[in-house]
Amino acid sequence: SEFFGELFGVAPSKMKLLHKTTETILRLAEFGNVIIVGRASNVITANLKNVFHVRLVAPLYDRVENCKQLYRMTKKEAEEFINHEDKERKEYLKNYFHRDIENPLLYHIVVNTHFHTFDEVAQIIGRMVMKKIIAPSMFTE
Repeated sequence: SEFFGELFGVAPSKMKLLHKTTETILRLAEFGNVIIVGRASNVITANLKNVFHVRLVAPLYDRVENCKQLYRMTKKEAEEFINHEDKERKEYLKNYFHRDIENPLLYHIVVNTHFHTFDEVAQIIGRMVMKKIIAPSMFTE
């Protein structure tokens, strides 16, 4: 169906969607004051100055519990959902950008949310963004 959709102009190709997504992410990032989640935005915006890349990680059991509560899933459904999403994200970055999502060098910070409340994570990220982007002169010694 994807082939015929492209052939008859009913659906755009994956590459066309990728280029449009990339273009949109770059425009949003250049515009500023945005939070972009996923879609390889950390790789796409890697050469921009006023960006801050964060990777949030947590043990699977934490993620399963959050998923169960948020989406009202069983443990099995949550595990399957998380594993599927993780696989898709990893493949997207690898196939289209030739990067490993696990590479910590793609991010300014990696935060393990197991050790922090959501408020603490927000404070950590907020402070780092302030330090790097918004008011770097306030934090120089």
